[in-house]
Parts: sequence; structure tokens; C-alpha cells
Amino acid sequence: TECLLPPAPTRLEASGVLTSAIIIQWEPPQEASGAPILYLELCFFNPDGMIQKRRVDTASRGFQISGLRPGDTVTEIRIRSANQMGFGAYCRRECQATTFCAVPDVPLNFRVVSKETSSITFAWDAPVFLGGAPLVEWELSGFTPRGDLIVVFVPHGEAREYTIADPPHGSEGFWLLDCGVKCRNEVGWSKKAETCHARSLDGAPPHPDRMNARMREQNARQRAALDLLQFAIHAGGEAEKGAERAARQPARLKKALMEEAENHVMK
Repeated sequence: TECLLPPAPTRLEASGVLTSAIIIQWEPPQEASGAPILYLELCFFNPDGMIQKRRVDTASRGFQISGLRPGDTVTEIRIRSANQMGFGAYCRRECQATTFCAVPDVPLNFRVVSKETSSITFAWDAPVFLGGAPLVEWELSGFTPRGDLIVVFVPHGEAREYTIADPPHGSEGFWLLDCGVKCRNEVGWSKKAETCHARSLDGAPPHPDRMNARMREQNARQRAALDLLQFAIHAGGEAEKGAERAARQPARLKKALMEEAENHVMK
């Protein structure tokens, strides 16, 4: 009976790895002396340790295991053939593969937990998705009212809080604007968490933002240009109406109306 069972495919390998899928390829089985091969069965263990089986067409030479997350490992990938007599043996070589890792998600619940004289303590929570690789460090950053960037790198550990003391530009307390935190794994940095403004207990109000002043000046110029454009459109409309009225008048009056319309545009 064993000689009537179909042979297994050969040269099974994980030929492609993505962040959410693994591509498996093989060579088709040799011609069987018994009944024709009906289909192939691909077997593997998913990252949760559950065995999975997929029926594959005999003409196929590959299969994509999808629905994975970065850093997931699929193990004991095997394949065998089936005919009307049953399943043949699995291929001699099995394989496994791990999807590529990705950058982590944004840290959660970034907040100010305490404010002391000339110091601010921030805290945050780790993201739910780490990108399939361990976190390495955090970056806490913010701007002083003068526009100076303050950046602090915090090694990854159990503690997810950090205290920033008074920067060197004063001793009367301070503000930090656009504060935020992001995290890094071996692949790269996450996006920055939602930012906030914070001040120490004795922090003075921040100075006017120069960038905001420039933006207000630019908006004023844009509004002036828009008003000028609207005036020109209105003047052109009035001139067109005057020309239409002139076209319906006698020649002498028509000439006077045309001159009036042209003078209106010139003004």
C-alpha cells in the first residue's frame, strides 16, 4: 500500500519574509506510479502554538502564510501529497521563519504627575504593540518659551517616568511647550505621543512665540491680497455691466457710458 501513496514535494523553504506574512515555496513531487495526486497539504504551527493545515492545489509551488504580526515565528512548516489512497509522507526537510520586526506604536497616557519648584515630572505607559522586538529607550522632549529644544534619553526599564529640572536659562521656574515622549526598538523610533504644555510651580508665563507672530503677519498679508482681489473682481463686474448698458443706448450716450466704465476700471 505504501508504494501507492504519493511522494512528497521537495526543496521546501521560506523564500520570503515580510512584516505580516511568510512566503513558502517548494518543488512539485515527482511523478507517482500510483493514483494521481489530488492536492497538497501544508502543515505548520502558528505563533500561538496551534497546528494549522492548509489544502493547496497540486499545480502550486508556493503559499503565503498571512495574518501575522511583526516578530511572529511560524515553526515546523511541512508539506505532503494526497491521493485517493491517502496521505504520503511529509517532505524530508521542514523549516521555520520569523516575520520582520517593525517600529513600536506610540507610548500611551503621557501625562504630568507632579510639579515642584523648578521641576516637572512626567510619566507614560508602554505601547501595546512593541513592533516584535524589545524596547531599547525612550526620548522625552519639549521646548522652552525661548525656542530651546530639551531632549532627554531614558533607558528602557520598569520605571516610566522622568523629572526635568530647571533648564539653564533662569532660576524663577520654567515652562515646557509641546512636551512628548516616543520609544525605540532595534528597528527605529515610534511616533511622538500626544504633546502637552507644562510649567513648574513657580514658572512664569511663557514669552510670545515668534513663530506665531510671523504667522499672524503672513495671515494679514494674505487677507489684504484677498481683499484687493475681491475689489478687482467687483470692479470688473461693474465695468461689464456698464458695457452691457452702453450697448443698448444710442451712439452718443453709448460712448459716454463706455468712457465712464473705462475710467472706473482705471481707478
